[in-house]
Amino acid sequence: MGNYRGRGVPWPADQKTKLERLWAVREDGKALSTNEIGRRMNLSKNAIVGQSHRMGLERRPSPIKRAEGAAPAPRKAIRPAPPPLPPLASVADPVPPVAACVVVPVAPLPVPAAPVILPPPPVLPRPRPSSKCCWPIGEPGARDFRFCDGVAEPSRPYCTDHCQRAYVKHVPTGGVFQFGPAPGFVP
Repeated sequence: MGNYRGRGVPWPADQKTKLERLWAVREDGKALSTNEIGRRMNLSKNAIVGQSHRMGLERRPSPIKRAEGAAPAPRKAIRPAPPPLPPLASVADPVPPVAACVVVPVAPLPVPAAPVILPPPPVLPRPRPSSKCCWPIGEPGARDFRFCDGVAEPSRPYCTDHCQRAYVKHVPTGGVFQFGPAPGFVP
Protein backbone atom coordinates (compact mmCIF):
# COMPACT_ATOMS: atom_id res chain seq x y z
CA MET A 1 0.00 0.00 0.00
CA GLY A 2 2.67 2.44 0.92
CA ASN A 3 5.14 3.17 3.64
CA TYR A 4 4.84 0.68 6.46
CA ARG A 5 5.62 2.27 9.76
CA GLY A 6 5.11 -0.77 11.94
CA ARG A 7 3.65 -0.81 15.41
CA GLY A 8 4.99 1.80 17.79
CA VAL A 9 6.97 3.78 15.21
CA PRO A 10 6.12 7.45 15.75
CA TRP A 11 4.82 9.57 12.90
CA PRO A 12 6.89 12.63 11.94
CA ALA A 13 5.36 15.97 12.90
CA ASP A 14 4.91 17.03 9.26
CA GLN A 15 2.94 13.84 8.53
CA LYS A 16 0.69 14.48 11.54
CA THR A 17 0.09 18.05 10.38
CA LYS A 18 -0.73 16.86 6.88
CA LEU A 19 -3.17 14.29 8.31
CA GLU A 20 -4.89 16.95 10.42
CA ARG A 21 -5.21 19.24 7.38
CA LEU A 22 -6.61 16.46 5.15
CA TRP A 23 -8.89 15.20 7.95
CA ALA A 24 -10.56 18.57 8.45
CA VAL A 25 -14.02 19.11 7.00
CA ARG A 26 -13.99 21.57 4.09
CA GLU A 27 -16.16 24.68 3.84
CA ASP A 28 -18.71 22.87 1.70
CA GLY A 29 -19.34 20.44 4.58
CA LYS A 30 -17.64 17.49 2.91
CA ALA A 31 -14.52 15.68 3.98
CA LEU A 32 -12.07 13.42 2.20
CA SER A 33 -12.56 9.70 2.76
CA THR A 34 -9.95 7.84 4.77
CA ASN A 35 -9.12 5.90 1.63
CA GLU A 36 -8.45 9.14 -0.31
CA ILE A 37 -6.35 10.55 2.55
CA GLY A 38 -4.31 7.33 2.59
CA ARG A 39 -3.81 7.53 -1.17
CA ARG A 40 -2.59 11.13 -0.94
CA MET A 41 -0.22 10.30 1.93
CA ASN A 42 0.95 7.01 0.38
CA LEU A 43 -0.35 5.02 3.36
CA SER A 44 -3.08 2.47 3.90
CA LYS A 45 -6.58 3.42 4.96
CA ASN A 46 -6.12 1.48 8.20
CA ALA A 47 -2.94 3.43 9.02
CA ILE A 48 -4.87 6.68 8.59
CA VAL A 49 -7.78 5.52 10.77
CA GLY A 50 -5.45 4.21 13.49
CA GLN A 51 -3.37 7.39 13.63
CA SER A 52 -6.48 9.60 13.68
CA HIS A 53 -7.73 7.69 16.73
CA ARG A 54 -4.36 8.00 18.48
CA MET A 55 -4.27 11.72 17.74
CA GLY A 56 -7.83 12.13 19.06
CA LEU A 57 -9.17 13.62 15.84
CA GLU A 58 -12.92 14.10 15.47
CA ARG A 59 -14.80 10.96 14.40
CA ARG A 60 -15.95 10.84 10.81
CA PRO A 61 -19.58 10.30 9.86
CA SER A 62 -20.36 6.91 8.38
CA PRO A 63 -19.84 6.82 4.60
CA ILE A 64 -22.85 4.49 4.27
CA LYS A 65 -25.84 6.43 2.92
CA ARG A 66 -29.29 5.29 4.04
CA ALA A 67 -32.59 6.33 2.57
CA GLU A 68 -34.52 9.02 4.43
CA GLY A 69 -36.47 7.52 7.33
CA ALA A 70 -34.94 4.06 6.85
CA ALA A 71 -34.28 2.16 10.04
CA PRO A 72 -30.70 1.11 10.70
CA ALA A 73 -29.85 -2.50 10.06
CA PRO A 74 -30.79 -4.77 12.99
CA ARG A 75 -27.91 -5.67 15.23
CA LYS A 76 -26.92 -9.25 15.76
CA ALA A 77 -28.13 -10.66 19.07
CA ILE A 78 -25.40 -11.04 21.63
CA ARG A 79 -25.16 -14.40 23.34
CA PRO A 80 -25.71 -14.16 27.10
CA ALA A 81 -22.67 -14.69 29.28
CA PRO A 82 -22.29 -18.22 30.64
CA PRO A 83 -22.94 -18.69 34.37
CA PRO A 84 -19.89 -18.18 36.56
CA LEU A 85 -17.87 -21.24 37.49
CA PRO A 86 -17.73 -22.34 41.11
CA PRO A 87 -14.61 -21.19 42.95
CA LEU A 88 -11.66 -23.54 42.97
CA ALA A 89 -10.57 -25.05 46.25
CA SER A 90 -7.62 -23.12 47.55
CA VAL A 91 -4.33 -24.83 48.27
CA ALA A 92 -4.69 -23.93 51.93
CA ASP A 93 -7.84 -26.06 52.24
CA PRO A 94 -6.71 -29.43 53.53
CA VAL A 95 -8.03 -32.50 51.80
CA PRO A 96 -10.36 -34.32 54.13
CA PRO A 97 -9.02 -37.70 55.25
CA VAL A 98 -10.42 -40.61 53.36
CA ALA A 99 -12.18 -43.30 55.32
CA ALA A 100 -10.75 -46.75 55.11
CA CYS A 101 -11.14 -48.05 51.62
CA VAL A 102 -12.06 -51.57 50.90
CA VAL A 103 -10.74 -53.02 47.67
CA VAL A 104 -12.91 -55.76 46.33
CA PRO A 105 -11.20 -57.92 43.75
CA VAL A 106 -13.27 -58.33 40.64
CA ALA A 107 -12.75 -61.17 38.23
CA PRO A 108 -11.98 -59.95 34.72
CA LEU A 109 -14.72 -60.48 32.21
CA PRO A 110 -13.98 -63.09 29.60
CA VAL A 111 -13.31 -61.57 26.23
CA PRO A 112 -14.66 -63.62 23.37
CA ALA A 113 -12.05 -64.30 20.75
CA ALA A 114 -13.10 -62.48 17.63
CA PRO A 115 -12.24 -64.14 14.37
CA VAL A 116 -9.30 -62.48 12.71
CA ILE A 117 -10.23 -61.39 9.22
CA LEU A 118 -7.24 -60.70 7.07
CA PRO A 119 -7.55 -58.52 4.00
CA PRO A 120 -7.29 -60.38 0.71
CA PRO A 121 -3.83 -60.43 -0.80
CA PRO A 122 -3.25 -57.77 -3.43
CA VAL A 123 -3.71 -58.85 -7.01
CA LEU A 124 -0.35 -58.49 -8.67
CA PRO A 125 0.41 -59.00 -12.33
CA ARG A 126 1.67 -62.46 -13.14
CA PRO A 127 5.41 -62.53 -13.49
CA ARG A 128 6.41 -63.21 -17.05
CA PRO A 129 8.78 -66.05 -17.71
CA SER A 130 12.19 -64.59 -18.45
CA SER A 131 12.49 -66.59 -21.68
CA LYS A 132 9.35 -65.00 -23.25
CA CYS A 133 9.09 -61.61 -24.99
CA CYS A 134 7.24 -59.01 -22.89
CA TRP A 135 6.29 -56.68 -25.77
CA PRO A 136 2.64 -55.64 -25.26
CA ILE A 137 0.29 -56.10 -28.21
CA GLY A 138 -3.05 -54.29 -28.14
CA GLU A 139 -4.59 -51.96 -25.58
CA PRO A 140 -4.19 -52.93 -21.89
CA GLY A 141 -7.59 -53.76 -20.48
CA ALA A 142 -9.02 -54.83 -23.85
CA ARG A 143 -10.11 -58.41 -24.38
CA ASP A 144 -7.57 -59.00 -27.13
CA PHE A 145 -4.60 -57.60 -25.16
CA ARG A 146 -1.62 -59.98 -25.04
CA PHE A 147 2.15 -60.14 -25.04
CA CYS A 148 4.35 -61.21 -27.94
CA ASP A 149 5.44 -64.47 -26.30
CA GLY A 150 8.36 -64.83 -28.74
CA VAL A 151 11.72 -66.07 -27.46
CA ALA A 152 13.42 -63.22 -25.57
CA GLU A 153 17.03 -62.27 -26.17
CA PRO A 154 19.38 -63.25 -23.33
CA SER A 155 19.36 -60.56 -20.56
CA ARG A 156 16.68 -58.59 -22.49
CA PRO A 157 12.90 -58.60 -22.02
CA TYR A 158 12.10 -58.64 -25.76
CA CYS A 159 12.57 -60.84 -28.80
CA THR A 160 14.97 -59.80 -31.60
CA ASP A 161 12.35 -57.87 -33.60
CA HIS A 162 11.05 -55.94 -30.60
CA CYS A 163 14.57 -55.26 -29.26
CA GLN A 164 15.33 -53.50 -32.55
CA ARG A 165 12.23 -51.33 -32.06
CA ALA A 166 12.82 -50.72 -28.33
CA TYR A 167 16.55 -49.97 -28.33
CA VAL A 168 17.03 -47.29 -30.98
CA LYS A 169 20.29 -45.49 -31.60
CA HIS A 170 19.81 -41.81 -32.49
CA VAL A 171 22.57 -40.61 -34.77
CA PRO A 172 22.35 -36.94 -35.79
CA THR A 173 23.20 -36.41 -39.45
CA GLY A 174 22.60 -32.80 -40.45
CA GLY A 175 19.34 -32.44 -38.54
CA VAL A 176 17.96 -35.81 -39.72
CA PHE A 177 18.04 -38.76 -37.36
CA GLN A 178 18.75 -42.29 -38.52
CA PHE A 179 17.16 -45.09 -36.60
CA GLY A 180 18.75 -48.41 -36.08
CA PRO A 181 19.79 -50.90 -33.43
CA ALA A 182 21.54 -49.49 -30.37
CA PRO A 183 25.33 -49.76 -30.25
CA GLY A 184 26.45 -53.07 -28.86
CA PHE A 185 23.19 -54.78 -29.77
CA VAL A 186 23.82 -58.28 -31.00
CA PRO A 187 20.76 -60.15 -32.28
